[in-house]
Amino acid sequence: MYSAPDYPFKIKITNEGGALYGKGLAENQISFLLKPKSATVFDCEGTLQAEFKTDKKQMLFTESGEVFEFTKEEMD
Repeated sequence: MYSAPDYPFKIKITNEGGALYGKGLAENQISFLLKPKSATVFDCEGTLQAEFKTDKKQMLFTESGEVFEFTKEEMD
């Protein structure tokens, strides 16, 4: 689970059978497949990009040319 102070909702990232999916946690959001471009950068049909910085527990999420800095939330 990732959240950013300047993004309207949280994003959940899951690994389903070796494939990475994201889903916005807001009404009417659908899951989207994140295809690997490198070990840390994933792309969704050229419209979204997620770059994971696991050492900092961050995800840089690019949408429509705008970059949002998400922080990984601790799970109970």
